Amino acid sequence: GGQRVCHKVEGANSNLFLQAFCDKRRGSKMSNHLMAVKEGIGCVGWVTVSPKPANYVKEIKDQAMFYSNRVLKDYKGKEEVHVKWTQAFTGAIMELQEYVKTFHTPGLAWNPDGPVLTGAPSGPPAPPPAGPAPP
Repeated sequence: GGQRVCHKVEGANSNLFLQAFCDKRRGSKMSNHLMAVKEGIGCVGWVTVSPKPANYVKEIKDQAMFYSNRVLKDYKGKEEVHVKWTQAFTGAIMELQEYVKTFHTPGLAWNPDGPVLTGAPSGPPAPPPAGPAPP
């Protein structure tokens, strides 16, 4: 993988949550689906990789394919909805890889001449208004 230019998008806490979520569902009909998503969701982290973030997306896709191939093996010719889901999921990651390769080859680039953000709130948002009192 490439050098990280900022903290990982998927932090340790979210990885632990995803792992625990998948572990609780091991052996279920959707276990391989969940593991494919767990492995594939990291592709959004490409924005933190420089140089060659497309290679990073490919690595993530390959990890997700391990479980996606299990879904295909289990459901091909039986329940095609699972096959279509797998093709859509892995297809989205492959399209992301192609996009990153085409438009962000060296890494995500920011426009140094872009507009300056003004008027952004400086503190946390106000809490929502309180609802009516319970009966």
